[in-house]
Amino acid sequence: MTTESFIIITADVAYRPYRIPPRCRKARPVPESFTHHIDIPAVSSDDAPVVAIVPDDRGYLGTARGGDVPMRCFNGQLYTAVLDGENPVVAGSARFPAAVKHTSYENGSFEAMVEAKKQFDGILIVDGNVWKSAEEPHYTIMTMGLGGNHGGTYLELSFFDRGMAGRRFPVTEYDHAVDSAVEFAQKRGDTNSIRMIRETPKVTVLDPTAFKIPTEASRLAGAEDEVRALVAKAAGLLAGPVSRDSLRSVTKLVEEADSLFWQHGLDTVAPTL
Repeated sequence: MTTESFIIITADVAYRPYRIPPRCRKARPVPESFTHHIDIPAVSSDDAPVVAIVPDDRGYLGTARGGDVPMRCFNGQLYTAVLDGENPVVAGSARFPAAVKHTSYENGSFEAMVEAKKQFDGILIVDGNVWKSAEEPHYTIMTMGLGGNHGGTYLELSFFDRGMAGRRFPVTEYDHAVDSAVEFAQKRGDTNSIRMIRETPKVTVLDPTAFKIPTEASRLAGAEDEVRALVAKAAGLLAGPVSRDSLRSVTKLVEEADSLFWQHGLDTVAPTL
């Protein structure tokens, strides 16, 4: 059972409401301040277990030397540690003090309060140490140049949602991601990239259920269902009286279906039996 508590950050918030100063006739921004208490969720390591060990060879997760870092999961959200060099940041320390000052140029106290709280969005305290929310990592096939070993093909452990969906693979499918990247490199003639692809750092997955990016089979099945639904809708519009508006709608539906083919690397989609 999860036992969630909170630590309290005391924020001294300065803002600039419109006031009419003494002996003045017009309102103007006047510096004022108020104190607000911000609750930060705090749990034990048992409630936020480590679900993966992630290689941070490019320092995306803040490691000083690009080492392996643990990734925790709490309430379906992934977290990585906030580090001070190679050491975890402790709640209440100089790096994460219990009292902070925030200066806002908002004119309303509510807006200033929201702004002050925003800097603590995604923060979780685990056994007294500070952790921050993280995007789900995945493997993605990246290319440079025109192929034929002019540039190259690479398999990257990415923390950003970018590129074509058909070139992204969940961390639970490392071997399949490597094989797909090698096949892609061979098609482009990037044979010099194959050794590097096979040396792509591997995430050690301890709890596969914590990761939500679908497998390639699930992703393709979902994309095919979307294409069938778009085609069926277009066919329904063409089955009745045809107008310029209906043709525009059909064109838009076809373009959406074509985009799915391109994004997911589909060749054909079989009709529903």
